[in-house]
Amino acid sequence: MIVLLAVGVATAFGLLAFVLLYVFANDDASVQDRLNDYAEDAAASVRGDGTTALAETKVLQDAVELTERFAPKGAMAKVEVVLEQADLPLRPAEVVFFWMSSLIVAAIFGLFAGGLGLALVITAALAIGPALFVMRKRTKRLKAFAEALPDALQLLAGSMRSGFSFVQAVGAVAQESAEPMRSQLQLAFNENRLGRPLEDSLEDVADRMESGDLAWVVLALRIQREVGGNLAELLDTVASTIAERERVRREISALTAEGRMSAGFLGVLPFGLALAILVVNPSYLDPLVTEPIGIALVVGAVLLNITGFIWLRKVLDIEV
Repeated sequence: MIVLLAVGVATAFGLLAFVLLYVFANDDASVQDRLNDYAEDAAASVRGDGTTALAETKVLQDAVELTERFAPKGAMAKVEVVLEQADLPLRPAEVVFFWMSSLIVAAIFGLFAGGLGLALVITAALAIGPALFVMRKRTKRLKAFAEALPDALQLLAGSMRSGFSFVQAVGAVAQESAEPMRSQLQLAFNENRLGRPLEDSLEDVADRMESGDLAWVVLALRIQREVGGNLAELLDTVASTIAERERVRREISALTAEGRMSAGFLGVLPFGLALAILVVNPSYLDPLVTEPIGIALVVGAVLLNITGFIWLRKVLDIEV
């Protein structure tokens, strides 16, 4: 019964972790079309790394393949998109398998080491902690791309004024830019060398990096290709507009910093307080994990806490 209870606790927190991924992941993200084996090799060489294999033994590889076979395809696709946006070269099936395995092991260890309370705390930390780490890394990388876009567009305009074609300018800017702009532009440049239209490759970059500004640039490029005009001047104008929007975003971020800090503090406070009470006086929390009404109250409090945290984050998420 203890083992079954541990597996149930781990499964519940695993589902909670997947809910967090569904909430914060992009629902409209599309998987990049595969060109061919050479295109995949070129993309790997541009990034400077390949997909890291966590499962090295035959048993673990079989378990990972079984996880990939039975896991929902939509969920695995979202995990893959999030890992790519966070620049983590890991297979989605391996991440899910080791994540769920660690939850089960942590729940069993917690039950035998300190009872149900400790099992809940450890399992919750392992369920939510890695997800928050990945989403934090993803958000930071997407933000760095958005901040580097105006400078990259100005470099493109300057390169075109110096005599480069648009494709040559993209290749030159890719070499001069920092990550993550470098790898994304270099990937688009390599795809163009394989015969794909550069606008389509840049549109995929915009989808992959969730950059509405770059999607706007691609739309402007398509219109310019149809009606003609000075492309360098167009890029300068777009870069100035994007830079002004970024200034407004930073101002909004500064004005909402207190609210975001309050949301984070209120979201972590109940769990921190429960952990402190568990360390000082473990028996004080026994009614919450032994009585049916206590368990119901804990579940309701956790759900309300998560709902309030997400609601506050949505309220403070102001579109520019």
